[in-house]
Formats: sequence, C-alpha cells, structure tokens
Amino acid sequence: MVLTVYADRAGRLWRIAEMCARCAAAIPDCRVLDTAPPPARTTRAGMDQAAGTPVTEREPAGDTALV
Repeated sequence: MVLTVYADRAGRLWRIAEMCARCAAAIPDCRVLDTAPPPARTTRAGMDQAAGTPVTEREPAGDTALV
C-alpha cells in the first residue's frame, strides 16, 4: 500500500489516496508520498499459530466417536 497524490484530467483538483503500488503506477502523473511497511510474519506458512505445530499433525479436540 502506498499513499499517493494525483490530479484530475484538468489538473485543478488534487486527490490524496491509499492504493496498491500497481494502481499508483498505472495512473498518469501520480506521485507516491509514502509506502507502508509490509506486515510482520509471526509464524511460518503451514504452522498452527496457537500450538506452533503443523496443522496436519494436530489431534482432534473432544470425543470424536460417532454413534
């Protein structure tokens, strides 16, 4: 996400907006004011956040017997 400023076609009205970097690059005469830092990753991909174990190795909670 980037913070941008750009003008309308006539150049009289300026707008400030948050948008993705690709959209900002597609707008003519768009100026990037600031860039948001990427979100911090706290766990590896495929890991359960609470237990820190792979999701496929967890045991089901409670009684799972079917009647």
